[in-house]
Order: sequence, then structure tokens, then C-alpha cells
Amino acid sequence: MLTFKKIKVKSTSVALEYDKKDGDFTEHWNLEGARPPHEDMVAVMQRLVPHLMLIAGQVDGASLDETAEMMQASDYTVTGVSWGGQDESRGVVLVGQRKLPGKRVLNLVTPFTKFEPSEFEEGYEYAGPLFHATEALCDEAEQYLNGKHAPDSQLNLFDEPKKELTEAEKAYKKTLGKMKDKGYTVSALVGDVEIGII
Repeated sequence: MLTFKKIKVKSTSVALEYDKKDGDFTEHWNLEGARPPHEDMVAVMQRLVPHLMLIAGQVDGASLDETAEMMQASDYTVTGVSWGGQDESRGVVLVGQRKLPGKRVLNLVTPFTKFEPSEFEEGYEYAGPLFHATEALCDEAEQYLNGKHAPDSQLNLFDEPKKELTEAEKAYKKTLGKMKDKGYTVSALVGDVEIGII
């Protein structure tokens, strides 16, 4: 089972931080994928833009649907999502940008927003749709790990031979080698030992 902690999407790569639980054993992974995100992942990130605008106070008095329809929404992008909390205190922080005149950008970071605020807290009105959008992003991230990405923008002129793993690398999980073959830069925490393959 994968539990995502951070997802960062750029036009040319995807960075993922997650825990992978197998029974009582949990591995912590930090991956920087060398392949561009699939258009489905980009579309899911765009679904988060109205939430960024509302939570970061960029629009007042508008509904989620009205915010999504605004022309200025095209000036906004969500570049990352970080999860925190557990169970009923679980929530997210959205990170994004707003384009300004003169090729400048305003970086935006939302406050931590719970999916299920307690009865004593004023919650985000659209926490349900926010939760579903972030779950869709997690699904896309898992599919990215399984090889779903956009085609490479440049054609490979030469086929490079696959590198064989050393004996020490083979001792680690087969997944680590698969990730390397897929073009990831991998750093994993197994127990108290950090393993890195570049």
C-alpha cells in the first residue's frame, strides 16, 4: 500500500515522496522521475487550481464552480501537493503560482486544510471535492510509478544498453532496480539505512 506525502509536477518530470507498507514493514521513498507527466496527471493538477484560488484567498464569495469558470484561472497553476495529519486530522497543503504582468510570478502556498475538520474548527467548504481531487492525483502518481507518462519530447538517437545492477544492488528489493531502469533517481530509507541509486 502506498501513502503519498508529496507530489510535485513539472513539465518535464514528477517528484514523489511516499511510504510503501508491506505488512509490518514500511519503506520511505523519494523519487524524481525523469519522464514528463501524462496529460491525465496534468489535468488532475488543473482540477486543484480552483481550490488553490479559494483557500489562498485569491477570490472571495465565489463558489467552486464559479471559480473554475473564471478566465483568470488560466493564470494559476498548482505545482505540488503535500499531505499531513492522520485519520480525521488528515489534510493537504497546495503549492502553486499565479502569473503576473512582466513575466513575474506570485508563489502561493495554502494553509494546511483538513479534509474533515472538527466541530470546533471552521472547515473548508469544498473539502469533499478537494479530497476526491487529491485521491485522483494519488491514483495518477501510482500509475506514473507503473510507467504511465507522456512521450519523451526528444527522440533517442541511439539505443543505450541497459546497465546491469551490481550484486549489492540486487540484494535490495527488485523494485529499486525497476525504478532505475524507468529513469528514476531513487533514494530509499530501508530501516535506518538510506539507499541511493543514481
